Amino acid sequence: MAVEFYRYSYRTAEHDGDVEEYRASRDENRRCTEFIQHPQTGLYANAYKDNVVDKDGTYLDKCISEFGMQRMMFVIANTVKMSKHDGRWSPEVKEWAKDFMTSHTSEYADGCLSQIHTGVVNILAEKIIKKYNDLNLPDWAREKLEKLQNTNSEYITAQNNYSSLSDEINTLNSDLADKKKNYEEFTTSQNGLEKINDENDKLEKEKEELQNTVNTKQSTLDSLNNQISSTSQSTLTLTSGTYAVGENIKAGKYTIMGSGSIAISSSGKARVNSNLTADGKDYILNDDETIKIKGKAQFIPIK
Repeated sequence: MAVEFYRYSYRTAEHDGDVEEYRASRDENRRCTEFIQHPQTGLYANAYKDNVVDKDGTYLDKCISEFGMQRMMFVIANTVKMSKHDGRWSPEVKEWAKDFMTSHTSEYADGCLSQIHTGVVNILAEKIIKKYNDLNLPDWAREKLEKLQNTNSEYITAQNNYSSLSDEINTLNSDLADKKKNYEEFTTSQNGLEKINDENDKLEKEKEELQNTVNTKQSTLDSLNNQISSTSQSTLTLTSGTYAVGENIKAGKYTIMGSGSIAISSSGKARVNSNLTADGKDYILNDDETIKIKGKAQFIPIK
């Protein structure tokens, strides 16, 4: 429950039997001062940037919601009062603080923003003066409103719930923005993955075509190797000597190459008598013919 602001001195509180209210309000004054000067919750950390004080007014609204209008005005006015000879206070702020403190006789030391620059407090004072004047209420109505804000538990609960829900909404909006960003990144990566898959399919097709080409070439190569092997196996090499067709070599058509000379005769009559060459020459060998070689000759069958 919020602590009601007590405006009078300890002597008055003791006379009226309000010492507990006085002490509770004094402690709340101190808490308000510490809040505004704290490294984490304070004005410098949350509402001061580029020499601008509480640009959108949300920090002052937060402080008023937390401590009440009267207490905030007291802490600021008391700060002015404690250093009233400082020439950096504007005349308007000094006059306002003087009038305000005349009707608030609580000890000055109960709330003073000593750790905040005078110029910054002066701007904060101008803001809260304007906010208070904008209410356009008579003093009794303003005091009633302040008391209602400090004591009405439903109002305080609603304010706390509103603040809590606002924080939750901000958190949810932040989470939503992060998820949207993650989704966009995921979509981009998915599109990239599809392109990679398409490119992979294209490469697989090219690979298959190349493999078919390789298989065809290999088949041709194997056929040529078989032909070479077959030719190599059927080639007959003869050196100097006399050979009978049908006994030493089969009858048929041959390419004969080599070095030296060759004579082919039938019944003692030579029908071929020529030199062997490396390029070779085609001959037909008949059964019962005789071949006489001087040198070395290779006989390659012609199919």
